[in-house]
Amino acid sequence: MTKHYFHLLIILLLAWTLYGLCQEDVILPMIAGGLAVLTYLLRLNSGERAFAWAGRLPLAVVLLTSLIAGIAWRTFTPAPAAASAIYIGIISVWQSASVIASAILWLTPFTLKNIYRLTATSWVIVALSINVPFDGNELLLFRLFCVFSVVNILIHALPRPPLKSRHGLHCRQLLIYGLLLVVITGFFFRNIAFGLRVFDRLFMSFVGDYLLPRDYTHFLNISPFLQLTNPGYSALDKRPVLEIDGLGYASIYLKTQVFDTYQSSAWKEPENVQRSPLSDTLSPELPKTNMFMYVALKNIVPSPYVVASGKTHHDTFIQDANDIVYADEIRRTRILSFSLNPPAPVVIEPGSEDFKALTQVPEKLMAPLAEIAGGIVPAGGSDWEKAMALQKYFHNNFQYTLNVDFHASEAGVLKMLQEKRPAYCSYFATAITLLLRSQGIPARVAVGFFSQQKTGPDNSRFLVRVRNAHAWAEALVPFQNPYTQETYLTWVPFDPTPAMAMNEAIEQGGSRLNELADRLWLFLLRTVAHLSNIDKEQAKRGALFILILGFILINLKKIVARFAGLRFLRRVRKRTGAAKYKDLEAIYFRYEDLILKNFSESRLPEETDAQLLLKLKKRGVAEEKLLKLNSFVDSYRQVRFGGARTIALEGCFEKLRQDILYI
Repeated sequence: MTKHYFHLLIILLLAWTLYGLCQEDVILPMIAGGLAVLTYLLRLNSGERAFAWAGRLPLAVVLLTSLIAGIAWRTFTPAPAAASAIYIGIISVWQSASVIASAILWLTPFTLKNIYRLTATSWVIVALSINVPFDGNELLLFRLFCVFSVVNILIHALPRPPLKSRHGLHCRQLLIYGLLLVVITGFFFRNIAFGLRVFDRLFMSFVGDYLLPRDYTHFLNISPFLQLTNPGYSALDKRPVLEIDGLGYASIYLKTQVFDTYQSSAWKEPENVQRSPLSDTLSPELPKTNMFMYVALKNIVPSPYVVASGKTHHDTFIQDANDIVYADEIRRTRILSFSLNPPAPVVIEPGSEDFKALTQVPEKLMAPLAEIAGGIVPAGGSDWEKAMALQKYFHNNFQYTLNVDFHASEAGVLKMLQEKRPAYCSYFATAITLLLRSQGIPARVAVGFFSQQKTGPDNSRFLVRVRNAHAWAEALVPFQNPYTQETYLTWVPFDPTPAMAMNEAIEQGGSRLNELADRLWLFLLRTVAHLSNIDKEQAKRGALFILILGFILINLKKIVARFAGLRFLRRVRKRTGAAKYKDLEAIYFRYEDLILKNFSESRLPEETDAQLLLKLKKRGVAEEKLLKLNSFVDSYRQVRFGGARTIALEGCFEKLRQDILYI
């Protein structure tokens, strides 16, 4: 047994080392390996007494302890950046937990069952750990692990014979089979390793775009500040954020935040904004839209212009004065419905503190911005006409780029306007907002998502991805209500970013979208959203109904037999019992024939089985044969009177017959 454990120690050390290389975690394999080597040497000297306590640990306790320890360990050693998995946090916990479980199992006393457990655990460690690009040292270790595992199986399958005369043959068999298996398995596992690399590349090209960490881009972070920074990897981030019914629109804006204070090349959102509960009654007279949300943006719900009421199974919503919708709980997925209403009137008195704040422009920029805007807007035009003229000017004179080549400062914004430099949406939104303010028009920056991608069976739903994060401007200008035909001041969106150029830049900057992978991922997200949207009370009632129905089906025979009293079941029992008795009787007659043929003795009607065996003993029948006969008689009595299966007695008789012939 000690030799077997030495072979197993080598396999475990290889598995732990492979885990350490793949997961960039050196400490845990060193602890497990040092503990294993130390305890192995201790066992060679003192035996198993010091480890008897580990043998009393139930397997469930070992697994639970390992899982808890794996969770604790992964809080300090996160998964490597190259690791890929659908739920990388869960997989990383399992990886560490499998190493810890194998170390605990190693401490248990040496038994054959424990060898099987440790062998299986070593393969689990390797299978879980190779979720990284696989090359170089990792590939060599994987091959060594596979070859040693096969050799270990071979050694156990060909044990050393007790006769010394057969030792030479045994060694030759080990050598021949060992070399043959090493060659075969080396070729086989080399191809496995090559297949793993190919599969890894195919897998990452298929779903790698959807397994990015949350902080891969900053677009999913809700911050009270909006910095004028480059988008970074935004064009590469294809992860779906939500889907929403299109209402027949060609594009859709979904707002998550507004910023009204500009200072030191950054925008700040307003503080202490009044909030009020949002109605959960969907009006049949207003347009309605449904949303599938797949990513949590804290408790903010990206919402179209303008939400009148919102409804879902789990949450209630509130809405602030800037038309931002908040949920009472943070959820990753949710399905909700909105009723949409035209924007409400906004009253800001000219000369008030709010008016001054919304028309504030940095002193250094006021004069040059007013000069630039004066050459664009129509003289004597309304605020609406001025805002439209500025928006058209940006569309006709600017290009969109993901790589801004000037500083994100007040001087940079001015340089962009004067030289018509290509820029990014947050720069365009900042520029038009400051130009509007230079004309005395209250304006602010809004951020959220802008999408033109349609999906669904009839292309009636918008698909919003992380790369669709966007910024635009809102200006306080006259607006005509389409229902009442009333005109009043309210916040109206103006987007200076050239939409066509923006879509082209994002498509060119990102990798090609895999249609099949995208459909499968969306199907998975929709399924998860539907499952999370199930009413909990209804789900509990359904689960209880299924449990009751399953219990009835499993115990249907007993229930029918107890309450219906069907005679058919009784007849079946009688027939089954009679057939069983006849089978037992036939086997016993064969037993008596066996005694008659081999010992020329038969049992008299008044004799018992014990008396018959005593007669055989007096006639000089070997003690070993008498023990075999007595063992069969005991088995017969257990079957006949103890309820054991007849098939077992048939096997006992065949064994007795063979033993009598060869003893």
